Amino acid sequence: MTVATRRNRAARNTAAVIAGAALLAGTAATAQAAPTTRADNGDSGLELTVFRPDNTARGAWSGTIFTVIDGSQYSAMCVELAVTYPVGTHAVTVTPRDMTDADNRAAAWIVNHAVPARWTAPATGPTASDDHASAVAAVAVWQVTGNVRATNPTTSASINTEVAALVARARAATATPAFVSLSAATPAAGVTTADVAVTGRPGATVDLTIGAGTGTLSAASVTLDASGKATVRLTSATPGATTVAAATEGDSTLMDVRTSTFVSQRQVVARPDVVRASTSVTFSPSNVTTPPEGPATPIPPAPPATPPTVTTPSPSLPVAVTAARPGTASMRLVKRGPARARAGERLTYVLLVTNTGTAAARNVRVADVLPAGLTVAQGSKGRIAGGTVRWTIPNLAPGATRRIVVPVRAAAGITGRRVNTATASADGVARVTATATTVFSAPAPRAVLPAVTG
Repeated sequence: MTVATRRNRAARNTAAVIAGAALLAGTAATAQAAPTTRADNGDSGLELTVFRPDNTARGAWSGTIFTVIDGSQYSAMCVELAVTYPVGTHAVTVTPRDMTDADNRAAAWIVNHAVPARWTAPATGPTASDDHASAVAAVAVWQVTGNVRATNPTTSASINTEVAALVARARAATATPAFVSLSAATPAAGVTTADVAVTGRPGATVDLTIGAGTGTLSAASVTLDASGKATVRLTSATPGATTVAAATEGDSTLMDVRTSTFVSQRQVVARPDVVRASTSVTFSPSNVTTPPEGPATPIPPAPPATPPTVTTPSPSLPVAVTAARPGTASMRLVKRGPARARAGERLTYVLLVTNTGTAAARNVRVADVLPAGLTVAQGSKGRIAGGTVRWTIPNLAPGATRRIVVPVRAAAGITGRRVNTATASADGVARVTATATTVFSAPAPRAVLPAVTG
């Protein structure tokens, strides 16, 4: 199928073989074999010759199918070479896969980190860079799901090099299932601090909040070291239990999508997940000791004219630090994103908006101002205007956290340091700010075959 005819095939059925994976970012959990519908409205990819595991070669279109599922725009691809897929509107079912399987975790990672977004107006189609990235991502998903051979899966040496690098990154990032756990020893009586141990996947970013009780943390987020560990300090001058909560990016759930009324290519979709954990630390007041009894000593009575004096001792410990006065809301904003990225890549920033107060926050307003060279990618749920993405949360309960995913696309020529700034505020609550810094480098060079002469 030529590029010209492929651009318009959403209006008709075609017998072309399609490859890839699909992204359902930010949607609710999908039940097994949940019925729904999809309507395709574009594509991005390349015609390639690929090698099956038995080394037989065949032509295949490798890339992304853009589709609308129940009214929302998604990126979709197929994962079978032996069956065709007719582009159009179809009833489908969605079934989750086993995420303890390393291949499923790697395929989901590729979908969430390497699949380009659908173009936005006024563009009328994907760029050449999008076509190339879609093809590489699709072949990588084919490889980890066993649809093409493990080495040199295509006749293109440069694409083979990029596929190998992408698969290696995906397998390294998902070598172990995502998890997070917290633990802390009970402090001695009168001690107002406790060290909380954070354990999880090495290199993961873990966001921390006070889930219940009174206290402050030395850091709102930590990055786990090579052994998957970090430590934060919890401080509370008020006796009682304080709960520390943790959240980190989990392994996306890879799910099969199949047409309900006829046999066609099976597709996979990846839904991002968040892994959570918590631990409770109990602080006790200082022990009061009574001096040992000695011989009784007569105490003369006080003169009747002098009333006894009542003295209130000053506290020896500081007053507990709380996020807000009783009955008020208070905001905390955490922003995280990749420390490094390449030009032309799709990347994801995450905002965590938390009400650290004791009353509901009303009309919470969140804004993310994208720096030069970054544009909002398809899949954002916010309102986009002039390089700023905005969200409104009508009500945020005390202690509640709202996670906002911001998919963006880096320009082809972007290089250097970019600071992405976000703000959050609510009615009667001061504005808070958070930033994430990413350093961009040029795209990875493509391998070039030497010329053959003679």
